[in-house]
Amino acid sequence: MNQKDTNVLSSECFEVKILNESEGITLEKAYPVTDEEGMKEKGYTFTIKNTCDTLAYYQVNLEEIKLPDEMKRISDGYIKVSLNDSAGKELDSYSEVEPTIKEDVETDISHKLTSGSLEPN
Repeated sequence: MNQKDTNVLSSECFEVKILNESEGITLEKAYPVTDEEGMKEKGYTFTIKNTCDTLAYYQVNLEEIKLPDEMKRISDGYIKVSLNDSAGKELDSYSEVEPTIKEDVETDISHKLTSGSLEPN
């Protein structure tokens, strides 16, 4: 599976740097794999910097793009997410939130992976 759409990076106070070679994530023959095999995959790395002069809050979501009717999605209970090299956690254990992607793409579900605040600079 290839990600064909660009990531949504919009903000007035955040500078986001994607540290991977491309803005997409490519998963080839990724189902089924063991947790150990999955953790060997190259991660998706980015940094967020607060460029404003006040405290700023952020939220990182994983949004599921709506699939055509003829395609089936793997259940969220079988998909694991690892943040900062932590042990994998099932996607369905993350809170569902209102999708943030609004332009050109229809999303089914959005999962809040993490949130927090950043001091200026």
